[in-house]
Amino acid sequence: MKSICFFFILFIISCSTAVKKECISVDISKHGLLEKWRADSTGCLGDRLQIIKDGQVDLNEWIGFGVECLENTLGNPDPIYSIRDQTYTDYVYFVTCKYSPPFLDQDSIINSEATLLVMHLDMSHQVYRYSVVTP
Repeated sequence: MKSICFFFILFIISCSTAVKKECISVDISKHGLLEKWRADSTGCLGDRLQIIKDGQVDLNEWIGFGVECLENTLGNPDPIYSIRDQTYTDYVYFVTCKYSPPFLDQDSIINSEATLLVMHLDMSHQVYRYSVVTP
């Protein structure tokens, strides 16, 4: 009886773990979107906004992808990404211009009104949701 309970519990645990999706066909690699996304690394060229705004990429398809897929396709996140409660990580990508125009002799400053794409990763480093944050 104990062995049946053990195998039943093992079965439940194995079924409840998340399955990492293979990063094989992502919409952004089609029609030169990947090159446009990478070339517009700060969002200042407007290509990232156009890709997101026009729905050229189905962001729902990114649910379940691992961190390697994000970094290999979207590139490294902006260094503003943060770990909260040590249970998830946010990968932040600027969609609109990262920098505000410089004022007088100041260097460019971070644009607090920029649109962001935030990929939320769980403890297993998989995307479990995304947010497009607009000011």
